[in-house]
Amino acid sequence: MDTFDVVVPGTGSAGEWVARELAAAGRSVAAVEAGRVGGECQYVACMPSKALLRSAAARATARRLPELGAAARAPRLDQDAEAYGAALRHRDEAAGHRGDGPSAEELTEGGVVLLRGRGTVVRPGVVAVDGRELGYADW
Repeated sequence: MDTFDVVVPGTGSAGEWVARELAAAGRSVAAVEAGRVGGECQYVACMPSKALLRSAAARATARRLPELGAAARAPRLDQDAEAYGAALRHRDEAAGHRGDGPSAEELTEGGVVLLRGRGTVVRPGVVAVDGRELGYADW
């Protein structure tokens, strides 16, 4: 069994930060992640939604260009359905190429042992990840 001072269950934004800080403080740390390091925000929540909101805001601003003194007349904008399709493509481009490789690398370079998989508490002080048992150093 491998022993660690701390086993962090999940590397969402909080878990990633906790694991990194504890490792920086000299603790032996294992982080268990079944999904993406950094959580889902940048992949399926925050980044994609912000990209869609930015497209909508840009379109609204474009309609106001004459009022804002940026153009003599309003630009001709595509049909709403076509613009929405373009906004979806922009969203997919903004979030589609964001693998968790850089976040995972930063975590491991900081001294955290990253285990990919789902952790299960098998007995007090022991977590199993795909058959590998992790125990707490003090147990």
